[in-house]
Amino acid sequence: MRTSLIGAFCCTGLILTSCNTYNSSDRNDPAARQAGREAYKASQELKKDAKQAARELKSAGKEFSQGWSEAKQHDSNRQEADRQRTNPSNAKRNGKRPAEPPPDSGRTERH
Repeated sequence: MRTSLIGAFCCTGLILTSCNTYNSSDRNDPAARQAGREAYKASQELKKDAKQAARELKSAGKEFSQGWSEAKQHDSNRQEADRQRTNPSNAKRNGKRPAEPPPDSGRTERH
C-alpha cells in the first residue's frame, strides 16, 4: 500500500516537472495529451490510495483506542483485586457487609 502510494507520488512529480513548459503548439501534440491523461490517471489513483490509507488509519486508531480501554480496565481490575487481597476488611470495595466496629475503649460520646 505504502509502496504504491509513494510510486504514485513519484510518477505525479515526474510528470508535472517534465511538463512545466507551455507552448501553444503543444496543445495539439498527441504526446502532450497522452502525458496529461497519464497525469490525470496518476492523480486519480493517488486520490483513491490516499482515501484508502485514511480509512485504514481511522480503523487502526479505533482498534488502538479499544485496546487501550481494555488494557486500562484490565489493569484497574487487577489493582482492585490486589487491594482486596491485601486488605480483605475493606467492605465497601469488595461488596461484603461492613465489619463490626471495634469495641468502645472507654470513650463517651458528647451529646
